[in-house]
Amino acid sequence: MKHPLGAEIDGAPPLDPVLPVTEAAAGFAAGEHAAHPAYGGCTHDEFARLHAMHLTEHLPGP
Repeated sequence: MKHPLGAEIDGAPPLDPVLPVTEAAAGFAAGEHAAHPAYGGCTHDEFARLHAMHLTEHLPGP
């Protein structure tokens, strides 16, 4: 998965640059999920796996 990391997501609320990563990640587990812009409707497990992969792209690492 590669995309411009500063790009906004249509229909999504603006990102909060000071929100702790753990708090942001916890939000993925709660509530209903909108259709994924690239994959369409996903089960909760599919949604969680897609977003876990996506988070790894955004988090700093070695």
